[in-house]
Amino acid sequence: MALDEPRGDLARFGETCQSCHMPQAPEPQARACQQNPQGSRAGNLGIHEFAGANAWMPGVLSNLYGSALGPNRQQAFAQAASAATAMLQRSASVQLTLSPLAAAPGTLQASVRVTNLAGHKLPSGYSEGRRMWLELEARGAGGQVFWRSNAYDATTGALAIDRDDAVYEVKQGIWNAAAPVPSCETEDAQGRPMFHFARNDCIAKDNRIPPRGFRGGADLELRPLPIGRYPETAPGSGVLAHWDDRAYAIPVPAGTPLPVTVQARLRHQVATREYLEFLRNQAVERAIPSENLMCADDRAPLATGPRTQTRGQFAYDQWVASGRSPPVTLADVQRSSTPAR
Repeated sequence: MALDEPRGDLARFGETCQSCHMPQAPEPQARACQQNPQGSRAGNLGIHEFAGANAWMPGVLSNLYGSALGPNRQQAFAQAASAATAMLQRSASVQLTLSPLAAAPGTLQASVRVTNLAGHKLPSGYSEGRRMWLELEARGAGGQVFWRSNAYDATTGALAIDRDDAVYEVKQGIWNAAAPVPSCETEDAQGRPMFHFARNDCIAKDNRIPPRGFRGGADLELRPLPIGRYPETAPGSGVLAHWDDRAYAIPVPAGTPLPVTVQARLRHQVATREYLEFLRNQAVERAIPSENLMCADDRAPLATGPRTQTRGQFAYDQWVASGRSPPVTLADVQRSSTPAR
């Protein structure tokens, strides 16, 4: 059962955790027991994959240990990543509509609706390094891209954020009561994002899309931030919208051949560049030793992991080596403009 959706609504909508994380086996000959096929229950069997949203980590484990563990384990890592990707792509839908466009230059109005199909907030999980965002691009009839929003660079892992309201995430921080205006600080003195797991004590942003039937709008620990981001589905119902509407005004340069095609992608990433850089930099700035690392409990050398670099640097190197936690595209739609009458 999802923790941020009331039990009664789950029963009414007929959704359970298992419906997503343990989907039914598609094979008609699937059985619960191969040793006793006559007495075994066939069909209606949940697949015990327990897939989550992390389609990246199985690849990291495969790179580190797959060759030593053999081809069967490498195949298992690949299947785990595939199951996570498939589950993510069932968790949301995207609708895109465009206004008519008479000629270029002009402004093309685009409306995008992202609907949460999961049984919990989207994205879910602990917020460190995890985010989902809308990425749009517009191109002319010749195929040349002339406008982008929230474009991701796979070669560097950098997300060029121009629409923060279309980046769905939680920003946790440390409350600064001594500031002239007390606030939840999410960046250090150099303007870099902070990810202090144990020290976080406040939330500055939580614009994740609520699940269907969500009634936590008045709950200080569950409500979306900024307040009012998701309206009630009906006045006085207390149930917040499980979708998000974003509007874009796309400037179309003179000479752009029509029609204009707009593509909207909803993307999900579990380990951002900012998060891995934070881990790497903290190890350096706090002088964590890189050799003969000691356990805090018994002061004995750690039994696993690198001996010549910090855990932060090791994690960063694995992030780079495994594709910088490539985003998974949850939904991808495109529409072309129509002439204005």
